[in-house]
Amino acid sequence: VIVDNYIELEQYLSGSSISNGLNYGLSYIPNSNNEIFGFVRYVNEGSSADIANIQRGDIFRGVNGINLTIDNYSDLLSQEIYTLNFASYINNNTDDINDDIVELNNINIEIQKTPLVKNPVHHYSILNSSNGKIGYLMYNQFVSKKSHELNQVFENFKNEGVSEMVIDLRY
Repeated sequence: VIVDNYIELEQYLSGSSISNGLNYGLSYIPNSNNEIFGFVRYVNEGSSADIANIQRGDIFRGVNGINLTIDNYSDLLSQEIYTLNFASYINNNTDDINDDIVELNNINIEIQKTPLVKNPVHHYSILNSSNGKIGYLMYNQFVSKKSHELNQVFENFKNEGVSEMVIDLRY
């Protein structure tokens, strides 16, 4: 990988970056090959998006009053400060997904990029099953100076008698 700014790369590899904490995916609006919408995958704790109470599963359709398209989303979502225009996904109860609608819902939230130190252990929990306890760990980034947090999770799993694990590396 070749990068323009080695300082940004060093910060990223140490878990620090300039971010609004919004981690999202994009999808096409039903019946469109140009218009898109965003959905929140997760939000980093302590970030601007977290403070604004943006949640996993929220849907947004525009930025600063401009609907997202395949041509403009990158510029709109890379700004330092912007207002997300949220939407509702409406399933019209037919078998055809093309009948669904993504409609603005008049919820608009401003977020901004700030220095953020991310914990790569985004979430962990213990699930009880008939075969014993299962540890779940959502791990988001391999960061050299954050092994203490990871060790704490594994110590907790050990103390709680976890016998199986799911490690979620999707993000």
